[in-house]
Amino acid sequence: MQNIIDFFQENSLPSTSNSSVSIEAFEAFNSSAEMLILCNIFTYLFMEPSHRASKGDDSSTTKSSDRMKSLAKLASMSLGLKNRSVLHCLGVWIHRQGPTSDKVIRLCESLIEDHILLVPPDDPYEDEQSNNRLALMTSLPVIAPIFVAHFMTAIAELYILDSSPNGKKCPPKVILELINSWLGENNEMDTIPENGADQDDYELGRIFPAMSPTMNSANILFTSPHQYSTQQTLMPLMSLARWAILHSIIEYSGKCNYRDDYARLHSAILECLNDVLERRSLVRADVLSTKKLVILVSGIQLALDNYETEASFDLSAQQECLDRLGQFLHCVTAAKCVYGKLGEVVSSIKNLPKNRLLTLYIQRYKNS
Repeated sequence: MQNIIDFFQENSLPSTSNSSVSIEAFEAFNSSAEMLILCNIFTYLFMEPSHRASKGDDSSTTKSSDRMKSLAKLASMSLGLKNRSVLHCLGVWIHRQGPTSDKVIRLCESLIEDHILLVPPDDPYEDEQSNNRLALMTSLPVIAPIFVAHFMTAIAELYILDSSPNGKKCPPKVILELINSWLGENNEMDTIPENGADQDDYELGRIFPAMSPTMNSANILFTSPHQYSTQQTLMPLMSLARWAILHSIIEYSGKCNYRDDYARLHSAILECLNDVLERRSLVRADVLSTKKLVILVSGIQLALDNYETEASFDLSAQQECLDRLGQFLHCVTAAKCVYGKLGEVVSSIKNLPKNRLLTLYIQRYKNS
């Protein structure tokens, strides 16, 4: 594993300072021929066997399992070493596999259990380069924004946060704190720098780790226009918004706590979408299809229907859930991240309980 890490480190371009997340550095790192070659080598090393195993022959399954175990160890080592090249290639590999695929979900679960949950709490006597939670929160989205974006998407799929019996448990508090930090909801973002370069880094603090796969500069993710058109990029804000929206009713069921952390998550999502609106030229036009929004609304409707039958039903919790849904829909549409027929979204909203924000959305976009 160390040999693989050393190979990717030696053959990557000299990187800019890890403290900078400027869009120019991101473009240079992505578009280089050397990085494209490294990403293809990485994909080849960990691709699945192309042939199907014959009946009674599980060699193909065994090879796949061994590759995934090796990849999980490599990913964990790269996180600990904060190796930019390997984490970038890993982010591209996750993109090509699909951040919600079974393989990526299993890899995500392995990284959480074998690395993130084992990272020691912050020690005031350690510096920022140490391997503590503060370093994980602050440096990782700067070093590997594409990996972080897809990793957040996979985490949101791993912890469904559903009120149904089949829903997995809510994420640990450390995961919520990590995601909030990656979206800019931490104390580090409270102070705005004064000089120009740092000001640009500050303004990219939310948009970069959350939207990097959908940026115009993320050319390395797509080997051809056809590949991009057939495999839609997923942004983590979609699934994370479902967390923040559903928590309002899950909490009252006594199944999930950390109310303040979910409130911060909801705020971070809205702030990120506001940043996208202000810097719209950086992001692709076709980020999120209306069909994805319809699926989101349908899932919220199902959860609300189940919640209404519970003894712990609370009308204020129901309205808070609908308010958060309305706020997300207004912001993601205003940020021009949605493509397709908004009439489909409007039709799905009409099936939900009455809510002021949702009514305003229907009135504004009913003819779209």
